[in-house]
Amino acid sequence: AEAITVMNRARDLGVATPSLLRQLGLSLAEAGQAPEAVPLLEPLADTGDVEALNALGLVWSEGGDQVRARQTLSRVFEADPSNPVTHQVLALVALRESDWTAARDEAQRALGLNSGLPLAWNYLGTALYNLQQPRQALEAWDKALALEPANLDVLYNTSIVAMEVGDRERARRALRAFIAAAPPEELGADIERAKELLRQLGG
Repeated sequence: AEAITVMNRARDLGVATPSLLRQLGLSLAEAGQAPEAVPLLEPLADTGDVEALNALGLVWSEGGDQVRARQTLSRVFEADPSNPVTHQVLALVALRESDWTAARDEAQRALGLNSGLPLAWNYLGTALYNLQQPRQALEAWDKALALEPANLDVLYNTSIVAMEVGDRERARRALRAFIAAAPPEELGADIERAKELLRQLGG
């Protein structure tokens, strides 16, 4: 919220760069204000700015319009046929449509172009898990955590799926890391749940 306030102030003063406007749009979408983000990003996207198109596609997806998200992202390929971030966002769109095969394929395309994308590894893991491949999902999430060790969603998912497949040590490591990294003021209930799971696993 504080970041959005500062960026809005910069915009009001007429000193916001395109990069800042893209970040403001993404921050608004993350805060549940996707409709407010669209008019910020559309003028930038209309210039063919690839980063703005990716951001606008993500905003449409965050707002629940997966069809428009995909239409926006397809425009990127006119200028940049091999953009890994576009494939990463398309993987997220497919996940939100419960199209696990498409999500897997798009995440793999993203990673084939840039293996250093933790979100793409996360999306790949989620797709693989829903395709009944939990061990392969854990391998993908390991790659995500190697790039972004404090990703709370990946840590929590890893702990649950590791328990499902009987990998108790991996589950314990993920739970300990989750408890250490999660902010108590926001995720207090999740932390307590993680602590209870850890107790069930013998600490």
